[in-house]
Amino acid sequence: MSASTYREKLLQELAVLRDVAATALGERHGRDSTAVFKVFSGLSLDVWTRLASEVDSGPLLALPLEGDIYPFVMHLVRTMEDLAAQADFDSTTGLPGRISFAWALENEVERAVRNQTSLSVALLDIDWTDLTTGISIPAGEGLEELVAQVAAIITAGRRRYDFIARMSDNRFALFFPGIGLQRTTSTLERLQNDVCTMNAQAEHVACNVGIASIKGRIPMTGKEFIALAENALAEAKTKGDNALVAAAIPDIAVTPKSTLVHSREKQFLFTGC
Repeated sequence: MSASTYREKLLQELAVLRDVAATALGERHGRDSTAVFKVFSGLSLDVWTRLASEVDSGPLLALPLEGDIYPFVMHLVRTMEDLAAQADFDSTTGLPGRISFAWALENEVERAVRNQTSLSVALLDIDWTDLTTGISIPAGEGLEELVAQVAAIITAGRRRYDFIARMSDNRFALFFPGIGLQRTTSTLERLQNDVCTMNAQAEHVACNVGIASIKGRIPMTGKEFIALAENALAEAKTKGDNALVAAAIPDIAVTPKSTLVHSREKQFLFTGC
């Protein structure tokens, strides 16, 4: 088979796959996606890259089966993560969703622990009650309008490098690099007040808040960190409307290693042992 014939057959097959995928979208449920892989014998990665640029079917991923595949595997992982993050996007607020937040928080916790710096995370759980009917406003167009207003309030009050996400219909998450519990609490009290006083003429707005903060002195994962805020939020919701609860700082009593080193040096200088 000549190179041109091989190329045409490959492009035809890709076009068929694209049409099949488009047809299957009618039966798609939720936001799950599937990556499909097929082996093309005799096709180098360089040639594939040129062919893929000719096919308008979205991102196409390739992996060589010979030689050092590790760089390509890592490229594949990063590409898949980027695609998932792009899909995890809330059209109402323009904010990232829970998947993007989890990835970003994991990276930020790792950085805080590595540099022994403060990091705080907060969850805001918001409930709207129609003052005429006394009933919580259900999910739908009316709720989405209110959610968009809340997102605008929160976004206006953040620093450039703070991260905000919409986790569900009525829950937002934020993390604040470089600041501790006291400053985070002050920020969230202000945001809580701004949210609770919006549209007071039509709806009663309740905003419960759970906060967690670390100093980067003990190993921790993003999942463990957000669990502290979730527990604090659960406690806040038992206290009624507009409660704010902060979790205990898990590493507040831990002495940094650098401090221990300096203490030992001083002991040696003054005691000789």
